[in-house]
Amino acid sequence: MKNKYTILLIILCLICGFTYILDVNYKNTNNNFNIEASKIDKSINLTENKTLKEEITQEEITREEITQEETSQNLININTANKETLKSLPGIGDSLAESIIHYRENVSLFNDISDIKNVNRIGDKTYEKIKNLITVN
Repeated sequence: MKNKYTILLIILCLICGFTYILDVNYKNTNNNFNIEASKIDKSINLTENKTLKEEITQEEITREEITQEETSQNLININTANKETLKSLPGIGDSLAESIIHYRENVSLFNDISDIKNVNRIGDKTYEKIKNLITVN
């Protein structure tokens, strides 16, 4: 009888062990699938992001080319522009537009575009922003 219980115990252990091994393998298979699916998702996202970035970059380049084309044809003459036109320049608001008009009417017309730096509060940074958008002719 003792032998029968021992054999039964061994069979029971084998069955439990076998079930445990199957369960662990099943879980690993699911984990591998999840990991692979995750890798595929990330790969798709990377590809989509790269394509999206390329489209945005191309759009920015096109927009910049159009802006440069428009401004080369439509330079603002700082000797004749009104306040509203001057305000359309980057970094130029009401106050600076008035200062530019005041300078050209009371001090001197601008002989060169760099002369605009003689106006109070227009320094190198503002000049760099507007130098390709203005003219004196």
